[in-house]
Amino acid sequence: MENYMKIFLLFLFLIQSVGYAEINAIEEEILADNIRNFYKVSDGIYRSAQPDRKNMELMDIIGVKTVINLRRYHSDMNEAKNTSLKLERVKMNPGKIKDEDIAEILTLIKNSDKPVLIHCWHGSDRTGVVVAMYRIVFEGFSKEEAIKELREEKYGHHENIYGNIVKYIRNVDVEKLKTKIL
Repeated sequence: MENYMKIFLLFLFLIQSVGYAEINAIEEEILADNIRNFYKVSDGIYRSAQPDRKNMELMDIIGVKTVINLRRYHSDMNEAKNTSLKLERVKMNPGKIKDEDIAEILTLIKNSDKPVLIHCWHGSDRTGVVVAMYRIVFEGFSKEEAIKELREEKYGHHENIYGNIVKYIRNVDVEKLKTKIL
């Protein structure tokens, strides 16, 4: 019942602030209460596990503009039906991270209407490597700082299964990758 009250108050707030493009702390809390593994990365950038139809509708109401799906075998078409969300998709293999995929996703993040949500199935491995690379390329994190964040328990990185992700981050030629981002 508490979530419905928050949504109702949010709806009232949105009616009063048409055109408001940023997501505020209350709206972030509502999204975090409703979407698995939802976290703010930076202003206008969010991460999560796979959103369901209700989550997509909620994001649309709150003002998320773009959803970037990293899943290979699942689009967001059904979940986002009847919303104004712009859907992007890069089919990533979490067992084999490629510079081309990372560059394409970082280009999408850079050029997409904000706020943007990045997700995969669990919001931990593919999403985690993308966020780590975003931090390194756009926010000046060191590789070790990005790896430390990736490994934070709350994100649920499956290092025992996808140890290749940390190896990728440690070995990626960041300057070469930057030249591929449009």
